[in-house]
Amino acid sequence: LFCWGSQGPKEGQFSRIRAMTLGPDGNLYVADACNHRIQVFTTQGEFIRAFGTPGKGIGQLAYPYDIACSAGPTPYLYVIEYENHRVQKFTLRGESLGTWGSPGRQPGELCGPWALAVDSRGRVHIADTQNDRIQRIDF
Repeated sequence: LFCWGSQGPKEGQFSRIRAMTLGPDGNLYVADACNHRIQVFTTQGEFIRAFGTPGKGIGQLAYPYDIACSAGPTPYLYVIEYENHRVQKFTLRGESLGTWGSPGRQPGELCGPWALAVDSRGRVHIADTQNDRIQRIDF
């Protein structure tokens, strides 16, 4: 048995882990929802870096609830933000490449998005929970 982490706001600590994904670089990317950030670790639990701060701006996060990594020659991270009602695209280094979505009920708008998945063609499928639908985008 091997475990790491504890409750709190410091590096390597968590406040409601919501999801994680294994990147093509072999690192774990963890959605630390209530700390409004993504933390990156080796599979041995060594802290590498964190990115995201609370807020609505580019590079900021508000309750990241899910994270997925695309395949291909240039992999990207996609993060669903529950409170910002959007998806944000990042490089593996944590640099934001933009957002998609806004609050609402129309196509292209999200309400309480909960989860996402990236298919083999790089399209992002979003569980638009409070709108009771799945939306697919080609980010």
